[in-house]
Amino acid sequence: MFLKLIDYLLAAVFISAAIIIYFASSNQQHVIVGAGALAVAIFSFLLNRSSVNNARKDAQQAELQQKAEIYTSLLTHSNSLENNRPLAKLILVIMGGYLYFSQKLELHGYV
Repeated sequence: MFLKLIDYLLAAVFISAAIIIYFASSNQQHVIVGAGALAVAIFSFLLNRSSVNNARKDAQQAELQQKAEIYTSLLTHSNSLENNRPLAKLILVIMGGYLYFSQKLELHGYV
C-alpha cells in the first residue's frame, strides 16, 4: 500500500515537471529544474517498481516455505501414526488433500 502511494506521488511529480517544462520553456532555469525533476521521478519510479517486485517475490517465497513446512509436517505425522488410530490418519490425509487443493487454486489465480 505504501509503495503504491509512492507511485502516485512520483506520477504527480512527473506531471508537474512536465507542466513546468511546457509552460515555462522561456525561462532556462525552470526548464533545467523541470528536467532534473523528471529524471529523478523516472529513476525513483523504476527503483520503486523494483522494490515492489522484490517484496512480492519475498512474500511468495515465504508463503511457499511455510506451506512446504506444513505439508512436510502432515506427511511426517501421517507416516508416524499407528494403525489403531484410523480416524486421526484420515483427518491428516484430508488436511493434506486440502493443502494440495488450495495450492492448486492459488497457482491458477482463484485465491
